[in-house]
Amino acid sequence: MSVPRDFKTSTPIYLDFLHYKAHQGHLFRIDMIATNTADSATAEMLIDPGSKETHVNFIVGVPGDAQAELLFNVSVTANGASLTAFRHYNESDGSVNTTTVQFYQGPTGATGTVMARQFINGGSFPKQFGGGGAHENEFILEGGLFLVRVHNLSGAVGTIGLTGELYELD
Repeated sequence: MSVPRDFKTSTPIYLDFLHYKAHQGHLFRIDMIATNTADSATAEMLIDPGSKETHVNFIVGVPGDAQAELLFNVSVTANGASLTAFRHYNESDGSVNTTTVQFYQGPTGATGTVMARQFINGGSFPKQFGGGGAHENEFILEGGLFLVRVHNLSGAVGTIGLTGELYELD
């Protein structure tokens, strides 16, 4: 396989793996918005990676203080509403690739084991100012169901936003 080169200088071009996945049309994004989330209530996204190893980063936007968790060994009584992931970045390449990972908003009866937890500082009512958090490293999801749970601790009703950027290994 030849190394791509800059068209002006002929210098070899090396891409990190995530950038490579974007160029191949295999980098995806999933968004979930949970409006009117009461204080002390949660917003949840169920993830079923199927048989492929899935690498994902999460970004959370909250109305104030919150705690985000990623759970594994998850069981549910109902999946919730289906969400659709879309191709992310380099969207003009005409790729028709889709992800096989399934996403659901608002599963029922979700239980599991916490594998990561992050407090997001955004203040409490009446002095909340909103907050956001992202995990610097990607999580590898494989074998079974996973759940992202965000607890609204702001002291007020608000909207929680959750974004995942992901790619799968074949």
